[in-house]
Amino acid sequence: MVDALHESKGGFIKDGKLILRLNKKVEIKIPERALEWLNKRLAENPDRKTVRVFERRGRLVAQIILHKENIVIPPSNPLLVVVDINSSYGVVVHYWDGKLIKTEKYKPPNRGMKWHSARKLMKLRDNLYNQGCLTQEKINIYSALIRRTLSGSSRSWVQQTVDKIVRRIRRIAKRHKKDPLVLIDIPNDESLRGSVLQRTLLSFVKYFENILSWYGIYWDESRLYSKICPQCGSELDLEMRTKNARIMVCKNCGFKEERDKIPLYWALIKIKLLPNP
Repeated sequence: MVDALHESKGGFIKDGKLILRLNKKVEIKIPERALEWLNKRLAENPDRKTVRVFERRGRLVAQIILHKENIVIPPSNPLLVVVDINSSYGVVVHYWDGKLIKTEKYKPPNRGMKWHSARKLMKLRDNLYNQGCLTQEKINIYSALIRRTLSGSSRSWVQQTVDKIVRRIRRIAKRHKKDPLVLIDIPNDESLRGSVLQRTLLSFVKYFENILSWYGIYWDESRLYSKICPQCGSELDLEMRTKNARIMVCKNCGFKEERDKIPLYWALIKIKLLPNP
């Protein structure tokens, strides 16, 4: 572990390269997009900067780790942001300041084409192996290539979507002159386990919470129901399904709303902007 990023320390950045002083001087070129992102984060004055250096599969790996310490308390009159992590769809975000400002939906990329390419690689790998043309080392290379084919687009989607949502939170909060309060609804393990979006959504939550903490935005994980009536607590029934919405209705009290908006009602109850049912 190398402490700090400075020319007088064991690691520093110069001319688009990470320079490490180990047993000998090592230079690692930083990709252009990664360098641009890193320069933006460094301009935000992190409290601590470290470089973690280790070996993985015979290759030298360096990780630049930036720490920022923020003491955050729940704002008393917040801009409420409700983030619903939906195991069957993706991510739904509601912005509320006395009334609903806007609702946005973000759906992860279709991995169908990725799976098609991965299956072709699997078939080629298996055919070559059956013909005795592949060593174990080359089999491992094929396996790594298959994993990269399936994971690349999801990772990019997570980073770009989180950055977009956080920018919007900060922009709307500034416009309304309020501190944001973010409530994150994560589906229970049973509904998430085994779904095609499982790894993508869990990665989204982890990265999202990390970026919120970086900017000193208060957040909390809270169970916000979409199948339970926020007025009487009864179970909701699906009344109608359209291409863009699922309408839920309570047969006990008559409450009716689009399913994706119901977590917002529970969020308002949680922070006591609406009376409890």
